[in-house]
Amino acid sequence: MKRLLCILTAILMLTTALLSCDGESTDPNAPTPKDEVSEGNSEVLSMSNLFLNIGKYTVIRPENAGEAVKNAATLVRNVAKSTAGAVPALTTDWLDPGSSIDPAAPEILIGDTNRDETAQAKEMMSSEADHIITQIGNKICIVGKSEAATAKAVTSFLCVYFGYTEPGAVVYHNVKDYGADGDGESDDTVAFEKAIKAAEKDGLPVYVPAGTYLVTETLKLNCVTMYGYESGSWTADSTDLPTIYHNNLEEPLFDVCSGSLSGLNIYVQGTSADMSEAAETIKVSGVGSHLSSLRIHTPWIGIQATYGNTGRSVFENILIVQAWKTGLDISGTWDIATLQNIEVWNNGQTCPTAFRFGKNDALHAVNLFCFNAGTGFEFYNTPDGGCWGSFDNCGVDLTSIGVSVGEGTHHLTFVGGTFWGHHHGLKVTAETAKDTLVTFNGGEIVTNGASPIDVHGGRMTTVTGCNIVRIAKDHSAIPVNIGGGAGVTIVGNTITTRDCAVTLSNGFKGAANVTGNTILTGAPDAKLVIKNQAKSATVNTDGNVINLNQSFD
Repeated sequence: MKRLLCILTAILMLTTALLSCDGESTDPNAPTPKDEVSEGNSEVLSMSNLFLNIGKYTVIRPENAGEAVKNAATLVRNVAKSTAGAVPALTTDWLDPGSSIDPAAPEILIGDTNRDETAQAKEMMSSEADHIITQIGNKICIVGKSEAATAKAVTSFLCVYFGYTEPGAVVYHNVKDYGADGDGESDDTVAFEKAIKAAEKDGLPVYVPAGTYLVTETLKLNCVTMYGYESGSWTADSTDLPTIYHNNLEEPLFDVCSGSLSGLNIYVQGTSADMSEAAETIKVSGVGSHLSSLRIHTPWIGIQATYGNTGRSVFENILIVQAWKTGLDISGTWDIATLQNIEVWNNGQTCPTAFRFGKNDALHAVNLFCFNAGTGFEFYNTPDGGCWGSFDNCGVDLTSIGVSVGEGTHHLTFVGGTFWGHHHGLKVTAETAKDTLVTFNGGEIVTNGASPIDVHGGRMTTVTGCNIVRIAKDHSAIPVNIGGGAGVTIVGNTITTRDCAVTLSNGFKGAANVTGNTILTGAPDAKLVIKNQAKSATVNTDGNVINLNQSFD
């Protein structure tokens, strides 16, 4: 009851208010309800008693209205039901042949209807305003210069006359309302640009409905959200997401600058293995950008986030299919960034590098996976330094090198995950900085070529609780090869091999602790299982449990 009294009080105070987009009244000389009521109608309804009489009204929207106006019209009916307890009829402005419009019928006209009153209201709208709310006779007219403006006006209308305070139905800029065809052949670039420009002005998102859209120039999302269909899991090989074709390989399709992009299938046209260079598909150039529920097909580089500070960005639920050079390259995250549920899947040509990491600050990566790549996870140097990050439940399959730690100072922690490859699972190169720290815990590292663990540099490399396997009989390799680094700890692992399990080369001059491991080997003598050739180093190889004469055929 208290709520009803408040609403009625507000209505009485605003009896003569006619709202526009900037909160000012419309033309003070606009006709009053009495001016336009036909002589045969004895009942005069007005916005002042709208709350009490809403059940007598019919909500009218254009038959060909876009989603924004459709949602707005539905919202009027739903809010009226929840606040006033009466449900106005809801229909389109379609007229059966031979029928006519009753000028005295109480109607709420939403958007650009075919009613004369809507046309009159549009003429009354000032050039500075983007919408108008007025009453002509028993017709309440709510119309904007765009569908988004109309939807915005409806929200204002409901707020004043029904005490509506909730955000309401999703309101957005539909690219089809700005001229996008979505047929896969027409160039829809201008329509997308218009929708983005409108979104920059009013803060509403850009919606991409079902269809296939050709875009030939970079779309910049500067604090703008663009979305298609949301998905709660990784996108699949086959998808019903709205598709955008990217065929201008000289520039990115998207430049996301502190914006958001989600729910789209992006198909890059024209890339091939014999190309020397091409632009990335998605460029990320701002703090706090959000990429989610995306499928990126055949890009040269799927996502390049190396332009300035891209900290606090979140990339999640992304499938990158057949990247010709790199799936994801991220650097410059001066604040924590999060990567989760991202897969680089190469079912044809091998991708040289799936994931690349430059200077990152407390990067958190979860569930990253690649299939068929030269290198799964590559860490490189930048003028600002290397990567500091944690990687949980990540993995590779059918790769040459699982994790390659290169130039720069890197602080890396890997927990869990499976790394199945041809050559090295974890390679700490001699080029990495002397202060590099690498920890690998609880994972499975299996190769059929070179050593699963190969350490040649850095300050500390620690591998604990892992299952390290090298049993392929067509190549000769040792599961753990230590050739450099200031300190190497290989403790508490299960190492499975046909012969030698661990070797320390002549060039190793640091400290190594190789103990507490369970070693299953085909070697006949324990003296052959651990080979320590590092005469000037401090090395402990005691305390391992060695089970000899194992058969793996």
